[in-house]
Amino acid sequence: MIFLNDGSHKILPDYQTRRGGVMPAETSKVGKRGTVVIPASLQRRFGITEGSLVIAEERTDGVLIRPAAVFPIEMYTPER
Repeated sequence: MIFLNDGSHKILPDYQTRRGGVMPAETSKVGKRGTVVIPASLQRRFGITEGSLVIAEERTDGVLIRPAAVFPIEMYTPER
């Protein structure tokens, strides 16, 4: 389910599984300070745990929230 700027919502046809079925939509409420709770089933499915980073991306039809891929940066010393 995608929430639009005008307060309405809709399910978009491009949110489908590889098997061709529509992925089930889950609703969350925006809390104080803009917090959004990601349903536990989706957290488990995408490996999101407390402290995980996510990306909030603006789209023409709403906001896409997805897990962020984070890779450690190796620091080199002058000797290396």
